[in-house]
This record gives sequence, C-alpha cells and structure tokens, in this order.
Amino acid sequence: MHARSKTPMIVTAVLCLTMLVQMPLSAAEAEGPPATLAPGVLLGGEDHPSIAWVADTEGKVAAVDLGSGALTWRGPAQGLPLALVDRQLVVLGRPQSAGQISLLLLDPGTGEPLGGLTGALPEGVLASPDAQPNRRFTAVADISTGELRVLWTYSEWPLRGALLQDSDPDSERVELNGVVVADFGANRLQAGNPADFPAQASPDLIGSERVSGLAGTQFRSADGSYAQVATAVADGHLGAQWRWTLHERSSGRALSQVVLPYAHAPYLVNGNRVIWQSPPLTQRQASGDYLEQPSRLVATELGSGRELWSVGLLAQEYRGVLPP
Repeated sequence: MHARSKTPMIVTAVLCLTMLVQMPLSAAEAEGPPATLAPGVLLGGEDHPSIAWVADTEGKVAAVDLGSGALTWRGPAQGLPLALVDRQLVVLGRPQSAGQISLLLLDPGTGEPLGGLTGALPEGVLASPDAQPNRRFTAVADISTGELRVLWTYSEWPLRGALLQDSDPDSERVELNGVVVADFGANRLQAGNPADFPAQASPDLIGSERVSGLAGTQFRSADGSYAQVATAVADGHLGAQWRWTLHERSSGRALSQVVLPYAHAPYLVNGNRVIWQSPPLTQRQASGDYLEQPSRLVATELGSGRELWSVGLLAQEYRGVLPP
C-alpha cells in the first residue's frame, strides 16, 4: 500500500498491462457507442437501439429491453458495462486481487464471454465494481480515437466511524488516477496520459449549449439531445416532487411533462418515455410501513407519469455497517 501523507495525494499511475486472453480482433469500428447513462449503465447504440446493458443488484451483467424492461440475458459475467467496441461489450470485472484491473469482453447479444484483458495497477488499488466502505474505484471509457481508453480514479480514506483522538495523523485520503489504452485490432495494450483523456461534459448545459428562452438550470440527457428543467410541486404524501419539462435541444420543441421524486437524475428520452436512474429510495407507504428500493433503472411514461418498469442496479455507494 502506498504511504499516506497528511494532505490528499494525487498520483498519475503508469500501468503495465498483460494480455489475459488473446483473440483475433479487427480494428474498432466507429459505429457510435451507446450513451452512458450512469456508471455501469449503457443505453442504445446503432446495433442495439432498444437495449440497455447494466449490472444488476448482484453485480451480474444483464441486457434489458427498453420497451418492456424484460431481461434478454443475464450473466454469468459480473461487472460494470463500460463501452461497446468492435461489436463487443467491454466490462469492468472483479479483479483477482488488489493491484490489478480486469476488462472482460462479452457478446452484447448473448452475454457469452469472449475473452478479456488484465493488467497491473499501483499496489493496494482495488479496481472493484462493487461499493466499498472506505474506498471508491471509478472507470470512464472513451473510443473517440478508434481504440478503447479507460480513465480510472481511485480514492481511499481511513475506515473509522468517529474521530479518534489517537488516530494516526498520516492516515489521510489517498487519490490515484491513470488511463488504460487497449487497441483490440492490434492486440496492444499500453499506458495513456490522463491529461489527453477527453474532458467530461458537465451535467448542466452552459452558455451557448442552453436552449434559448428556457429559464432555470438545464440538465442534458445522456445522449446530449434533450434539455431538462425541474420545478417543485407540492405532494401530500412525499412533501414535494419535481415536474420535469423536456425540450429538444435542436429545435427547442417541448415534450410532455413528467413528475418525478428528484430535481435531476441521469436520463435519456426513448420514444414516449424517459429512462432514468433512481438512487436508492426509502418511501413511507399509506399503511405506515417503509418501502426500501435499491438504485434502479426506471422507465416512466411521459405525460401520465406512469412507471412502466424498473430494474435494480448494483450499488455504487456503500451503505453497510461502519465501525463505531
């Protein structure tokens, strides 16, 4: 494990990667990746316009039909879907140990394993798709250059539930980052420079990105095609909810409104519905009981606000027991 300093430490890690399973792959095609709705949730894509790839509550990779919410396949692979490259689904898998990163390749239509890559990370870095109590690993994929690049970040902090008088002053937050570059066409893996990774778009639209004449904070859809503005509305049961108005960014045309529990959530417009990610939610029912729901991928009908279907997702934030 890296020595910790009294102040946060930012380190750019150089990766030394090795091939786990070699496969004769052609060069990545510029077919347009699915829209990344949230970590581990990919929607659409030219070859699979009605499919979402997700990690379910048990961490198994699954394909969800956006029309019905039915699973077209599930597992056996486990991990977070990252990208579609050369008609293969790239998944952040569970590493065998700390200090490794595992990228799995799956058939996006069946979930059949097609191979994968493994590589070394700095000592102690746990590149796990699962939520951890005192650490977080994130991965963002990009294929705009024709090869897969994965920007990863890792944070770790002391595992304690209260401030201890005798705590080690050197036990402070550690932050690391790096880039994995995989050229499947050449079966080549190499380290990349995080500074060269494309900047991530902000959740809200800024300046000339905004829809003209639409007041309030405008939130972009996952594919960038729509703008969303929320207005608080009274609710006798929940206290308050939020009325979303959705506008096409290209024309400014308004769609039907929908009322949801949050002012903003990752979303995509799909026909007459909005597909959005709900964080874990606890609601008090009319009976007085509480209904606890995990993070979910939800389809809500525009206009009526009727929930059409939902699928539970792997937790991205640890909500378990911490030490006293």
